[in-house]
Amino acid sequence: MAVFAHSAPCWADVQLSDLEAGKRFYGGLFGWTFRAGDGMPFADALSDGRLVAALAAKKDGRMPTAWGVYFSTDDIRATVASIREHGGQIITDPVRAGRAGIVAEAADPGGAVFGLWQPEERAGFEKQNDPGSFCWTEVYTRQPDRVDPFYEKVFGFHGTDLDEAGHDVS
Repeated sequence: MAVFAHSAPCWADVQLSDLEAGKRFYGGLFGWTFRAGDGMPFADALSDGRLVAALAAKKDGRMPTAWGVYFSTDDIRATVASIREHGGQIITDPVRAGRAGIVAEAADPGGAVFGLWQPEERAGFEKQNDPGSFCWTEVYTRQPDRVDPFYEKVFGFHGTDLDEAGHDVS
């Protein structure tokens, strides 16, 4: 099992109103194949036979369709406490995801939502940084003075203002 460093992106999923249509779309777009989720309303997405993401049926149709990223943690309760301490919100307290691991959902001080993953039988991605797999995540915020320090303190990330770094973002 691959091991991810604390705070490394380790998983991605999307909640869809029509799971079968999503499988057809992402299967055609990325060449993914799918494995049923042990009787649950989700499907593991595979690229070259390796896990890359999950597609899930929405529990609430009012929720937007959006991809979510999960950051690895070896102590989900301590990470949840740090999120609260530094101005984030916990949306879903840590819960067991079968034998795969423990999951929680949170939001940064600007409202961007992300997940936490403490692995047990499933570390996360089996393929990344290759075509058809996860390679990048970033957050855009209107509140960098609140959000950047949050990510630095909770995860050890360092923010970069692309305008100040000399990148053309137009």
